[in-house]
Order: sequence, then C-alpha cells, then structure tokens
Amino acid sequence: MAFVFKLFALVPDPPEVRLQGAPTHDLEEGRDNVVLRCVADANPPAKIVWKRVGRSDIVSLEETLQFRPVARRDTATYTCQAQNTVGASEPLSVQIDVKCKYCTFN
Repeated sequence: MAFVFKLFALVPDPPEVRLQGAPTHDLEEGRDNVVLRCVADANPPAKIVWKRVGRSDIVSLEETLQFRPVARRDTATYTCQAQNTVGASEPLSVQIDVKCKYCTFN
C-alpha cells in the first residue's frame, strides 16, 4: 500500500483586492442603498482601509462600506486598500454620485 503526501507551501503574498457592489445606475437620495465590499486575497490576512478621496481621515476599517440610504453628502470617490505585513494592494476607486429628486438650484 502506497501513500501519497501533498505539501502545500504557504507563501506570503501581498494583498490583492476586488470591489463588489459598485453602483450601475443613478442613485436617488433617501431611496437607494449602497453596499460596497472590498474583498482581499492575501497571506497573511489583510486589513481593509476605506478612504474618501480628498480627505486624510479613514472612513471605515471594515470590509463593507454601507450607505443606507444614500444622501447627497455621500457623493464622492471612495478608495479601498488592503494591507498586511507583506505589503499593500493598489487602491481601488468607486464613484458615488447621489441625485436629489426634488432639489432645485437657482
């Protein structure tokens, strides 16, 4: 009786991210919800950082960024990036553009 052993090396990898939930239609203030998910593939596991472009503060350290419901103040470009002890991913961007159904501009 022969035994076959397979060895898998756990090689450290810098993170790679993909974005889920990017809006594909116009968003209406107070009506639509947006749930963005930044999914990281990394070894060791990575931490997620969401930022709003043009600001230095961190919006969230969670994998999911939610706007329930969206408001005009949420209109911006957001980036997600994953970081672990090996390195950081390239940031991915998503544009949130919220329309106001009953707004009038003079």
